[in-house]
Amino acid sequence: MSYITVPDTANEPWRTVVSVRVRFDTESGPQYKSGSGVVVGRNDVLTASHLIYDAQYGVASHVEIVPGRMLICRRLAISSSSRRRRAET
Repeated sequence: MSYITVPDTANEPWRTVVSVRVRFDTESGPQYKSGSGVVVGRNDVLTASHLIYDAQYGVASHVEIVPGRMLICRRLAISSSSRRRRAET
C-alpha cells in the first residue's frame, strides 16, 4: 500500500475536503473518532453520521472541522481482472 500527499489543498477539488475530528465525553474518559467530510454550503459540512453519533456514546460532545488540510491519500491498486468483473456486473 502506498500513499501520496495532495499537493495543493487551495485548488479544486481538494479545497472542499475537510478533516473531521470528534470527541465523546464518557464516564470512562474521552473517546475520539476522526474521518473526512466535504463542504457543501457556507456553513455546512457533509460527513458520515456514524462519525457524529455513536450508538454507545450518543452525540459527540465536541466536533472540530479542519478545512484545507494537507491530506494523505491512499493510492489503490486495481488489477485489470477486478475492473473487468466490475464492468460485467
